[in-house]
Amino acid sequence: MDEAQLRQNLNRVKEAVAQAARGAGRDPSEVRIVAVTKGQPPEVLRMARAVGLEDLGENRVEELEAKIRILGQPFATWHMVGHVQSRKAKDVAGLANWVHSVDSLKLARRLSAFRLEGGRSPLPVLVQVNTSG
Repeated sequence: MDEAQLRQNLNRVKEAVAQAARGAGRDPSEVRIVAVTKGQPPEVLRMARAVGLEDLGENRVEELEAKIRILGQPFATWHMVGHVQSRKAKDVAGLANWVHSVDSLKLARRLSAFRLEGGRSPLPVLVQVNTSG
């Protein structure tokens, strides 16, 4: 995929998001698009940033760490998506700008403790809630 094709695809996604948001009575500008870049090389992430994607996500801590090492922390707003193992909480707290999703109080406490221990601001998280059981 080249940059022009990525830009075209992103415009289609943005329009679909805008229609869905308006249909739900929401302001489309309040919706964030997170591009999950699992398995993609740094060149693709650079292309994603060039077309305006600011939020990039990974589902493996090692891959997130490698990409931040190459591209830098300020390159994007980094999201850790999917399940975070408690033993990886320290790494995630030091790397991610957002965590999707926290599924236990134990994990939330660990992320918070490691984040604050590092002298950083609180870590925004999305909480997973089981509504059926």
